Amino acid sequence: MRAGALTATAVVVSLCAVPGSRGVIADPRPEPHLEASVFVGVGSFSDDTELGNSWAPEQVPRTSAVLGGRVGWVALPSLFERGALRAQLGVEGELAIAPAFTGDVIGGRMSYFAPVFGWHAHGLLRFVWPDVQAHLVAGAGGETVASSSPFMSKETDPVVYWGPGVALPVTGRWLLRLDARHGVMPGRDDGMTSTISVQVGVATRFGTPSRPRIEPERVPVPDPTPPPVADADRDGVLDAADRCPDEPETVNQLTDDDGCPELDPDGDGVFDAADRCPDDAEDRDGFMDDDGCPDLDNDGDMIADAQDRCPVEPETRNGITDDDGCADQLPAAVTAALAAAGKLAFTPASARVTPAAQQILKPLLVALREHRALAIRIVAHPATAKDVALARRRADAVKWFLVDEGVIASQIVVEVGAVARSPIEITLAPLP
Repeated sequence: MRAGALTATAVVVSLCAVPGSRGVIADPRPEPHLEASVFVGVGSFSDDTELGNSWAPEQVPRTSAVLGGRVGWVALPSLFERGALRAQLGVEGELAIAPAFTGDVIGGRMSYFAPVFGWHAHGLLRFVWPDVQAHLVAGAGGETVASSSPFMSKETDPVVYWGPGVALPVTGRWLLRLDARHGVMPGRDDGMTSTISVQVGVATRFGTPSRPRIEPERVPVPDPTPPPVADADRDGVLDAADRCPDEPETVNQLTDDDGCPELDPDGDGVFDAADRCPDDAEDRDGFMDDDGCPDLDNDGDMIADAQDRCPVEPETRNGITDDDGCADQLPAAVTAALAAAGKLAFTPASARVTPAAQQILKPLLVALREHRALAIRIVAHPATAKDVALARRRADAVKWFLVDEGVIASQIVVEVGAVARSPIEITLAPLP
């Protein structure tokens, strides 16, 4: 599913050095404060989104720019601290608009302006270092569409979302912010559908200046110097020649004179740099057993060997038993139906599927209804360069005849090909 959301995160705290005398920590202890930011970005709704409640498949908001702003309250600016790291916790609210348009159909429904207004609230967990900040948000809200399309309703759908982001201090209290969001909204066919967006923005903060944190000066304590030994790790390789004097050599007939252990954390007998997967043991199945990696799918057909009936022969993706891992051929009835469908003819200057053409398409119709995993590509060839629009209408006419007779629309891909004598060519296509 394609995705995009009209959400973005807010930007955070700017760190400033506090000049002072000995014992003053350079990063000040912040106070609870307000933040505000604006952002722009790109958002895209899924083709399956229910927003607008349109029965027409293309009459949904498409990929669009996103503009918005937000305000936030950092309630816990020092949730915890570990060295240079400080964690913060807050909440944010935001408003956004996406000036989107619907899709269109050549020779059919046109594209309409379909702006989407987003309103969201989320929690913010932020990790602050001196030169960079990272954060994670999670929240919920709504998306409201108000389109001039007669095929859409003006309505609001809920959305829940989460996303990571980073921010870089620019100057003073200003920061540059980049965010990614993944949201979940109601879908038309699958119940729920995903959205994704990316935004960049600037932010600032308001509130009282941070108070410096003062700690007593630390006096360094010298480490005790251990007495020199000839073979500290007692591996038989003297320290003068031992590249790893504190780690004993692993005696395994593999560079046993350098004094360093050959690491094999997964215990598969493939050591050090030769092991491409040091944390996953080699499966020793006679297939690439010297790289140190388990080969879970030897033939690379995306079916694990444990479930693959033909582990060294890749699956043929043609919609026929594509989950057994074995190459197979199309049934003769499907092959014959595809060949017969390529003999379609049309009345000159017409895109109507005649009764004779319907009879030719019936075997293909039966094959597609029996094998729902099959997908076909309908390529319409214009007789001349001026007949491209007619060729497109002919391809669409064949598609919608099949859909009206019970074929799933997602089983059919429509294209316009080069100029040729044959008006229609129908072949298998990978499922979208």
